[in-house]
Amino acid sequence: MIGGGIAGTSAAWALAEHHDVTLVETERELGVHATGRSAAILSETVGHRTVCALARASRPFLEQPPVGFADHPLTAPRGLLWIGRREDTALLDQIAAMAASGVAPTARRVDPEEALRLVPALRPAAVDGGGVWEPDARAVDVAGLLAAYARGARHRGAHQRLGAPVRACTPRGDGWTVLLDDDTLVADVVVNAAGAWGDAVATSAGITPLGLQPLRRTACLVPAPDEVASWPLVMDVGERCYFEPESGGLLLSPADEHPSDPVDARPETEDVAWALEMLAETTTLDVRTVRREWAGLRTFTPDRAPALGWDGGAPGFCWLVGQGGAGIKSAPAMAAAVAAVVGDRPWPADLPALGVAPADLDPARFVPTPR
Repeated sequence: MIGGGIAGTSAAWALAEHHDVTLVETERELGVHATGRSAAILSETVGHRTVCALARASRPFLEQPPVGFADHPLTAPRGLLWIGRREDTALLDQIAAMAASGVAPTARRVDPEEALRLVPALRPAAVDGGGVWEPDARAVDVAGLLAAYARGARHRGAHQRLGAPVRACTPRGDGWTVLLDDDTLVADVVVNAAGAWGDAVATSAGITPLGLQPLRRTACLVPAPDEVASWPLVMDVGERCYFEPESGGLLLSPADEHPSDPVDARPETEDVAWALEMLAETTTLDVRTVRREWAGLRTFTPDRAPALGWDGGAPGFCWLVGQGGAGIKSAPAMAAAVAAVVGDRPWPADLPALGVAPADLDPARFVPTPR
């Protein structure tokens, strides 16, 4: 398993129940990049429809984990309010329609007055298109979830190699040789869960990249009055900004998506400034200082749905990439799907009812069909 973010760690946990697993991570800690910088929300209205379905399938696990998996609750009530201006009504209608597709059944369209009742500090002009209210959205304890998966994987016998960059993957007979700085591993299967570095790992194995695109997103923590502690997550459907309560104030993002190479992302001053400007335009809060700022990469496939499945040209090489910032809320369902694809287990029974079949995740969808 290459990659120690939430995708690789949860998949290692799932596979280690019946297989020998070694989790290899470049950094000296798990979850350093996208996972550790995510403001995760268990929402069924954010992202590609397939992503929302995976989140719905993951909800039972996240709300009631297996006995002994975690020593404290992994989610907490939060709620999500989408807001929009008059020109955004079609986008809001699309999100509200998610409920009719079998996902997000409690989400509903709200008028401007109800949006203002939910968050009184919103400016009327920012919600004159109304909103969508998802009351069952929940905050997720990212660190707690990652630690539980890592601990559970170790308990099941998985090995973890931290601070171990992968230099090359080479086919050998019916398996693979994985070259590290100070060691060489031999495996029947390689699972590429390297996030923003997923295409680079494939290239090191002589495999055609999928065309993954890392996109930088900025966030900051700003001071805010005590009243914000009861707010839901507020997301502008026009991608102007989003914000939610956070210990010490308000977590704020300009909802930016800047194409990036796979790097250790850093925030740009102009993006933080834009976030503050959008907050002032959206709410009556008077915020002029920033307590902390950071950035992370959200990595997407060309169609913005995750890729999970075997590479058609390299037997024993499995893709697990392109979660696009949704890796945490979809981790339980994706881990079960990995166990089906790699571990030869049954396809998770709840996914077909939600409209997710193996073909919906299969990376073969990005391979041009010969004429």
